[in-house]
Amino acid sequence: MWIPSQFRPDYHLVAIIGHEPMIKLIKAYGGDRLEIPKCDGAMRAVRNFKICESDKSQALLAHEYDLTVRHIRNIQCDMPEDDKQENLF
Repeated sequence: MWIPSQFRPDYHLVAIIGHEPMIKLIKAYGGDRLEIPKCDGAMRAVRNFKICESDKSQALLAHEYDLTVRHIRNIQCDMPEDDKQENLF
């Protein structure tokens, strides 16, 4: 992402971070190009946590997250068990 040396109030990044943070960003990095990671792994972990915490059916979750039912089942099976849960036997 290229950080401009100056900006207009309607600059797209101002709408995301705000006016004052944009001024600070320009003071620190104006005229530079920054590489910002996508955080795919973190976003996937959050999605998987939400899937495992949900009480919705696997079919509904698959539709909601645009995944297959099999993938939802694999995500739910891969989550560690709650160690606060007592064993039945």
